[in-house]
Amino acid sequence: MDSSRLRCQSCDTENRDQARFCTRCGGALATNDRIYLGVYGIAALVACLVFLAVRSQFTTEPSVAEEVEVTQPSHATMPDHEVKHLAQLKTEAATGKPESMLAYAEHLIELSHQHPELLHEAIAPLSSLSQQFPAHALTLRTLGNVLFDANLPDQAIKVYEEYLRLQPEDVNVLTDLGTQYFYADRTQDALVTYTEAVSKFPNHYHAHFNLYLVYTRLKDEGKAQEHLQKAAQIEEAYGKIMGPVVELKRSFDGSPRPTTTPAYQELESYFRQHPILGPKFTSLEVSGDQITVYMHDFPIEAMPPFARESFDQKIKDQLEKLPTNHSLELRDQHSRSILASY
Repeated sequence: MDSSRLRCQSCDTENRDQARFCTRCGGALATNDRIYLGVYGIAALVACLVFLAVRSQFTTEPSVAEEVEVTQPSHATMPDHEVKHLAQLKTEAATGKPESMLAYAEHLIELSHQHPELLHEAIAPLSSLSQQFPAHALTLRTLGNVLFDANLPDQAIKVYEEYLRLQPEDVNVLTDLGTQYFYADRTQDALVTYTEAVSKFPNHYHAHFNLYLVYTRLKDEGKAQEHLQKAAQIEEAYGKIMGPVVELKRSFDGSPRPTTTPAYQELESYFRQHPILGPKFTSLEVSGDQITVYMHDFPIEAMPPFARESFDQKIKDQLEKLPTNHSLELRDQHSRSILASY
C-alpha cells in the first residue's frame, strides 16, 4: 500500500493516510483511498459523478489485505507510550472538563490519520461539547469536519450550519457545507452555497470546481465549463488555493449550558464518567418521565448474557435513585434506533 501513496504536488511532502491537506504547505492531498479532484479532460467528467473536491473522495474496491485492515483495528498495534497517552487523555476527558474533552477528540482525529477506525470515537466528546457550549466555534468546526470525513452528511450539515451562524465569512466551511448538500442530493442548496463562497472569495479553487460538478448534474454544460475553466486558471496561477483559515479561540468562556436539570445530573454523570459507557455517551434528554440516552456505536447486542444482565441492573439502580418513576431508552446517536428500554 505504501508504494501507491501520492505526494503533495506543491512541496513533495509524502501524504499520510486519510490526510486532507498537506501538513507542510496546506495544499490538497490525495492517497490511494482518498483522491481529490483534478480539472483536466475526461477524467474530470467521470469524476463528477462520484466525488467532490476539498475533502471529497472515492473508495476503491478493497483488496483482501485492505479488508483485513478494516476488520482488524490497526490501533491495537500502537506503541505502548501512545496507548498510555491516549488512555490518559481519555481519563482526563471523562472528568467533563471541556479543554480535556477537546484535547482528547483532537488527539483521536490525529491518530485517525494512521488508524481510521478511531475517527468515530471523536464524535461523542465533540457532540457533548457542542451541546454544553453551543457558541464554541472551534468545537463546531471540528465536529463538522469529523462528520464530513465519517461520511455522515446529514449530521455534518446541521453542525456546519450552526457554525456558519457564528462565522459566516468562513468560505472554506461554506464550501464544505456545499459538498455535504451535494452528497445529500440537495443540489440547489449546494449551488447557492458554492455561489456564495465564490462571491466571498473569487479565487476559491474548490468552490469553482464543485460548481462545475453541480452544473454538470443540472445538465447546464455552459455553466459547467465556465467554472471548470475558472478552476483551471486558478490552479495554474495560484495552485488549488482555498480561502483564509479562520483562527478560532480554544478557551471555553462561561459556564456550560446544563443539558439536564439537577435531578438528572447524577444519572448523566454516571454515563459520562463510566469507563466503558463514557466514550460512547453522547447526550441525555428528558421529556416528562421519559429519559433518552444517546450512544455512539455502542455494541450492546455483543454483550455476553452475564454482562448484559449486570449492565441492565446497574441502569435500573440508577433510575431508582431518581425522586419519581421514569422510563429510559438507550438509542443510537445516528440511526435513532432503540438499543434497550428500562
